[in-house]
Amino acid sequence: MTNIASNRDSTADYGPASAYGPGEALLDTVGAADFLRARGIPRSPSTLTRLRCVGGVAPPFRKIGRAVRYDPADLRKWIAEALSDPMRTTSNPLKGVIQS
Repeated sequence: MTNIASNRDSTADYGPASAYGPGEALLDTVGAADFLRARGIPRSPSTLTRLRCVGGVAPPFRKIGRAVRYDPADLRKWIAEALSDPMRTTSNPLKGVIQS
């Protein structure tokens, strides 16, 4: 009897979710909160749940049936997009406006 799993190519195309083949695992809500906290973005699991339901500036997530999962690559991209440009003061003047 042939083992079907052993005949699979390890570089096989997984379709639209090819990022979910071998590599980083998808994170649940607690894992996503830990991932963000480790990178200086304090978000509790309950905050992530509220942002998913109510709206707001929530990181992208995916669903597998009823399970919510976060892709670490999406979380990294969300962090990069949410960060402002570097600043030297909190009172940055508007561009093109002359300050007296």
